Amino acid sequence: MPKDLVSRTMKPRNPVMPSPSIRSKVEQSLQNLENYLDANGWSGYDPYDALNSPILTKLAMNSTYLKIAFTQAFKLSPLNLRPFFGVRRGVNPKGMGLFLSGYLKRYRLIKSEKYLQKIHSILSILERTRSKGFRGYCWGYHFDWQSRSGFTRKYTPTIVNTVFIAHAYLDAYEQLGDEHFLSVAKGCRDFILNDLNVHEDKGFICFSYTPYDHTRVYNATILGSGFLARLFTHTKESQLLDYAKRSAGYVIRRQKPDGSWSYADSRYQKWIDSHHTGFVLEGLYNYISFANDREYVYHLKRGLDYYKKHFFLSDGYPMFYNDRRYPVDVHCPAQAIVTFCRLSALENNQTVLDAVTRWLIDRMQDSRGYFYYRMEKYFKNKIPYIRWSQAWVFHALTTYLQHVKSK
Repeated sequence: MPKDLVSRTMKPRNPVMPSPSIRSKVEQSLQNLENYLDANGWSGYDPYDALNSPILTKLAMNSTYLKIAFTQAFKLSPLNLRPFFGVRRGVNPKGMGLFLSGYLKRYRLIKSEKYLQKIHSILSILERTRSKGFRGYCWGYHFDWQSRSGFTRKYTPTIVNTVFIAHAYLDAYEQLGDEHFLSVAKGCRDFILNDLNVHEDKGFICFSYTPYDHTRVYNATILGSGFLARLFTHTKESQLLDYAKRSAGYVIRRQKPDGSWSYADSRYQKWIDSHHTGFVLEGLYNYISFANDREYVYHLKRGLDYYKKHFFLSDGYPMFYNDRRYPVDVHCPAQAIVTFCRLSALENNQTVLDAVTRWLIDRMQDSRGYFYYRMEKYFKNKIPYIRWSQAWVFHALTTYLQHVKSK
């Protein structure tokens, strides 16, 4: 990403450098994960893919409650039930976007032809798995999923998936210079501005999660804000900045007095969790940086302070929720690494960053290189989910190495 407002004006005066031992640990951990991926590929299972089972689909008989029950049972079970119920390994578009981002960072640091080949292979997969029938480029998941807010069919595009993949395409454009990658990012803009539903409130706006719902999820909207602001730096379209500012303002006005954000507007989505808070902080940071707008720096600092105080213990232990120790979910430390690296221009986070990184590698990486899904109070769920665990950690560890080597 290009240098931005925050990194130019708010760099900590006395940065704490990572110790050589933690850098070496990250490099070895990443190599072990790469070896696992090379041996097993990018196809795998997902915590939420139960409805890819033809058996369970028939048993559910269009019952919302049974679909939720089956999904939760597969997600929570430490035994991988999928092979017994006909669920096949799949390629997850969001996971591929995270892998693309990670391999681009590897190629930037290590100019190896093998990384360039992987980058082009993933780009080809993303072209094939994009969701069809919408205004622009967009992506969903490779499985049906049921939640309290509704049923979503496989490959229904979401703003979150699309934004993460769009950022990866912008990374590719900035690094490799192919105009097609910028064109794809513009296509993602078209999807967000034309296909999603927009809720307006006193001049501010909130994007829906998919084109078929009217949910108001804060992290999803602010991730959109950050992407639109970043795309503006390339296209200079004033409309992008307008949508970015109005959507960022919507989320800012939902920040609680203690600096936190709940998940969404609806009354049954008021929980506060770690990785979605990390999404909000990353999206808000991107908006402030690329829109060159310092109005919300105070809110970002308050949010970061809440994040560090309520989700991480002194040894790096990463909590999922703000009010309980379990479960420990791999997504939380992975996103924390990304968040603390990205926000290092705002505040020095090296101590907590290193603690979380060390904890993640020591406690959640298997000797075979992959990362576990969750730790409960009495057991570990060691299923090697490809998107939720491997893709996110790969994205996180490559972000860490890029961060420390840029110092």
